[in-house]
Amino acid sequence: MGQMRRGALGDGGAVVNRTEPSVEFTTMGKKNIVIGCAVTAAVLVGGLAALGVWGVKSMEKEVKKADISPSVYESVNVGDSEADVLGKLPARDSWVTLGLEDQGPKPPEGATCRYFTSDEGDDSDTFTVFRFCFREGKLVAKDTFEGR
Repeated sequence: MGQMRRGALGDGGAVVNRTEPSVEFTTMGKKNIVIGCAVTAAVLVGGLAALGVWGVKSMEKEVKKADISPSVYESVNVGDSEADVLGKLPARDSWVTLGLEDQGPKPPEGATCRYFTSDEGDDSDTFTVFRFCFREGKLVAKDTFEGR
């Protein structure tokens, strides 16, 4: 009881050919692959664009930390207190000015110097550098020279 009787060979219903997937299955698989590739490409392009925007904004911030106007340079005098001069300059140094200490005139003995670039630059290979050197709380030298 409850057992199926044996039938003739081939009476078992439709035979599924496992070596050839149905047309619907192959079409759906190809569509999913195309959609997956398109989504991945869109995410990569969007990520690269966001990284580019972040890089440009970071570079602008660094350049702003390195730039001062010539009027700021002219507004300070040798002998002014270091605190007064630093109050007119950007708070932190920028990596944009790294290497400028190897250019220009030799700094005064025992002085600590800060370097800035002019915000009135052009598109040439050289630019104006402003250097402020301090010793014992006073501005002991201010120089301007062409940097590369």
